[in-house]
Amino acid sequence: KPLVNLFLNENATVTICHTKTKNLEYFTKNADILVVATGHEKLITEDMVKDGVVVIDVGTNSSESCNYAYFALEAAKKVSKNEAQFGILICNSGEGVSIAANKVKGVRCGIGYNDDVARLIRQHNDCNMVSFGASFMSIEDILRRVDIFLNTDFEGGRHCLRVNTFVDYENNN
Repeated sequence: KPLVNLFLNENATVTICHTKTKNLEYFTKNADILVVATGHEKLITEDMVKDGVVVIDVGTNSSESCNYAYFALEAAKKVSKNEAQFGILICNSGEGVSIAANKVKGVRCGIGYNDDVARLIRQHNDCNMVSFGASFMSIEDILRRVDIFLNTDFEGGRHCLRVNTFVDYENNN
């Protein structure tokens, strides 16, 4: 199984490259399949995922201004349909892609605006997607927060009541 390098090239496209590098810094224990949507010209990660993880790239495919909501919705649909366990979204602020993703049934997307929140949205809210505002944090911050998000488990317990409230509302409206 190939190792995956995932980075954003100069054309604002998520590029997936298979490599045999052994210098992996970022691992995910929770995901076998990730979906990524971004429209920002920044590195996402060079060695984020462990051997065997499949990355689904839903765009963008241009450096032109785009309808980021379309790409966020495409990623969210993959998570909703269990075609991916987790989704990573990046836009200018992280807000718009998060709003779009949260319109899809079964998706809980939070903005990973600091390390603690990147952990808490998984640990307390069982988020299955995370968004980032690339204009408001460094690429190092994004990489670290992706790693934190993907390697944090849902705590369950008292948090199940809250998550069940979200799910029940979504299922009944």
